[in-house]
Amino acid sequence: METTSTVFLGLTMGCGRCHEHKYDPISQQEFYEFFAFFNNSTDEGHYNEVRGNVGATVELPTEENLQRLAELDAEIDAAKEKLSQARKKSKVSIEEWLKEVSPSEAPTPLVSLPLNGNLLVSASGTAAAEVKSPAILENPTFSQVAPMGNALLLDGTAPSHIDLGQAITFEHDKPYTIAAWVKPDGAGAILSKMDDQSAYRGVDILLGAGGEVAVHIVHQWKENAIKVVSATKVPLNAWSHIAVTYNGSSKASGVRIYINGEPTTIETTEADTLNGSIHTEQPLRIGRRSTGAFFKGVLGDVAFYDELLPDKTIATIVDRTLLEAANGNESQVAIAKNVHERRVNADLELKQSILQQRMKAKADYKRDSVTTVMVMEEREERRPTYRLIRGAYDAPDESLELFPKIPEFLPSIPEGKPQDRLGLAYWLVSPDNPLTSRVIVNRVWQQIFGRGLVRTPEDFGQQGQPPTHPELLDWLAVEFMNSGWDLKALQKQIVMSATYKQSSAINPDHLKTDPENRLLARAPRYRLSAESIRDNALAISGLLVNKIGGPSVKPYQPEGLWVELAGGASQGPYVRGNGDDLYRRSLYTYRKRTVPPPMLTTFDAPSWEICRVSRARTNTPLQSLALLNDEGYVEAARMLGLRMMIEGGGSPESRTAYGFRLATARRPMDHELRSLTLGLQQYLQTYRNDSEAAKQILSHGEKETPDKIDQQELAAYTLLASVLLNLD
Repeated sequence: METTSTVFLGLTMGCGRCHEHKYDPISQQEFYEFFAFFNNSTDEGHYNEVRGNVGATVELPTEENLQRLAELDAEIDAAKEKLSQARKKSKVSIEEWLKEVSPSEAPTPLVSLPLNGNLLVSASGTAAAEVKSPAILENPTFSQVAPMGNALLLDGTAPSHIDLGQAITFEHDKPYTIAAWVKPDGAGAILSKMDDQSAYRGVDILLGAGGEVAVHIVHQWKENAIKVVSATKVPLNAWSHIAVTYNGSSKASGVRIYINGEPTTIETTEADTLNGSIHTEQPLRIGRRSTGAFFKGVLGDVAFYDELLPDKTIATIVDRTLLEAANGNESQVAIAKNVHERRVNADLELKQSILQQRMKAKADYKRDSVTTVMVMEEREERRPTYRLIRGAYDAPDESLELFPKIPEFLPSIPEGKPQDRLGLAYWLVSPDNPLTSRVIVNRVWQQIFGRGLVRTPEDFGQQGQPPTHPELLDWLAVEFMNSGWDLKALQKQIVMSATYKQSSAINPDHLKTDPENRLLARAPRYRLSAESIRDNALAISGLLVNKIGGPSVKPYQPEGLWVELAGGASQGPYVRGNGDDLYRRSLYTYRKRTVPPPMLTTFDAPSWEICRVSRARTNTPLQSLALLNDEGYVEAARMLGLRMMIEGGGSPESRTAYGFRLATARRPMDHELRSLTLGLQQYLQTYRNDSEAAKQILSHGEKETPDKIDQQELAAYTLLASVLLNLD
């Protein structure tokens, strides 16, 4: 592909906001036509204290994310299928439904109380005579309308209950199931085997004032107990079947509550610390606790099982009663229809709730675990664009609406592509437009050599400097595009070139003919960037944490940072991190836009208030003072000194040479090694005479050093390492 650097030069367009370009071929109208590409975004700007991405985003899931999302999608699909089945079931009449139901026999209860007028108790080793309640036995009151026929009416007074004595016992590590039909007229205990006077030890099932079902399993309330409350409510003056199962796990999660044969979600868990016996000598009571909570309403069949009944069996118990009621009198049929309707509706609500939970779980997982990046999103209805008179936002020239367009002197958007940001993206990477590739290649060259082939990376226009090697720039730009825009390949290509491999040594002829090294006759020599200086110190000292990704961290910073310049703003004072957070790459350092990290600023890191494509590079005494005194660098010097002592051999010369090579990537020359070892001897003599000074310099930083290390010697090597870290 042929390219010409005179036609495809890149340039800035900012002047066109207010007036015609004085030196470049861009009119003010063309500026706003190009602006129209970006004037159709849905993003209206955000300024709030929300941490994280806002507006339109694109997800960047990992393989682990994709696997978990697939699992969550499968759970959602299963929940949708169950909801669909529940919806079909909700539309089926009880008559049609009963034709399909063939309830199997439920297991025989350990104890059952039919309450059908005979007050029968059937249990192994338990006689009916043990049932005690004078008021009930002498003159029982029975309801004439119940799903199973007659049922017992309780009036909410103390005598109005049934006493089953020791017919059954409960224990915290044994499973059981309790079931009963109820028609409540208020709150109260459906049943209990509990001692109210002894820290409420025992078991009960309570009906709350709002119709919620509460289950207590207590050794000592509330420190050693379980209490769960159902989300589904039982209506007043209507028949409902309630069942409670417990798996003997001593955990609240082992308790399940069923309403009309359907499991209900647990709304609250008020206690979950059971680890002791719940045995009590109090009798098993139907309709009250030992000292209160008298039940008012009607009770039907009550049954106790010494096993954990599964969902299907609970449903079978209800099915069997409804079948009997549907074949009974008119009142029983009405009750059966009412129970069935509430049952299928409750099932429908449960399936809807489960689906919502599954969908929320997926949304929460994506929010918390899947990385996103903010993007611009096109408006469905185009926002009109006008030229602003002298660039004033409140002075649009509405006589002519402008539309997205590339300036006339540049190639147009490829044929067949839309005239929007997508089309602009195709234009940016089109083979007919090497401008983008040139700019990127120049910035990579700048990162490697300190200066770009174009010395003004922010301006390729006529006011910028021309490339020193235009053919090289063009060739690299074409190679970069042909590689599929592979940045790693571009970097490898440059650093493996003969130009990069040259020595930085300069001879008099080169100095005279090319003092700025514009012709690349020698390798460049320049100071590292602010972040690289810190990362290099962490790396050669052995402190650098190579973890990739994660939230920003807060390493060592001067006391009072943020407070003096910004009063802490909305985030309060700067709170330093600890552990690995202190040694992450500078890329992950938290930056407050208006208060940049002072150490990075000292080494010319720019403010984050505006975008910059190049940095100033200065050398000042402040930089040396920072490297000598900043807590992070003193700690890095200490750990580098430790490496020299442990890894550098047995002699001062070998240790010094080892540290020098770590810091400079070359071996020291003889005169350098002599100077450094002489300094080491002086430092060591100083600290042998002043152990407190040695302790003081070793006290900086969180990283601990082994106790067996000679502290005075380590202090001396710390100073030597500090010198090495200060080499330019």
